[in-house]
Amino acid sequence: METIQIKVEDNSNKVFDKLDTLTPLLLNAIGSELYKSITNFMTEDDIIDTRRLIGSISYCTPFENYKSPNLANTSNDYVENVKEKDTVLYGSNVEYANYVETGTSRQRARKYLETGTYRALPEIKQALTKLLKGEN
Repeated sequence: METIQIKVEDNSNKVFDKLDTLTPLLLNAIGSELYKSITNFMTEDDIIDTRRLIGSISYCTPFENYKSPNLANTSNDYVENVKEKDTVLYGSNVEYANYVETGTSRQRARKYLETGTYRALPEIKQALTKLLKGEN
């Protein structure tokens, strides 16, 4: 009878090191897809008002802040400087952003963040899969 030998190697450190290297790219890919989806929905649903709200849509990770400023924005309209590990913070700091999202007694809810987020999920999955497979 033939003897079979099995050698097991622990490569978990290599996997974790590679994942640590990819984390900034993965988080940026999530933020980028959220940004595109939310701003696209805002354009489709005509949630643009003075362009301040759509221009204030931004995201940040522990590694970078992404802003797309325009002339209608002020410097504190953007989300920025998140420090939580493995986190993407996105949305707007415009004072009326929540009223547009959730509605008021005079205005219907526009759900631009919620709808844009759900629309982005397939693209986020695809982007992360490509990055994890080593594709660009």
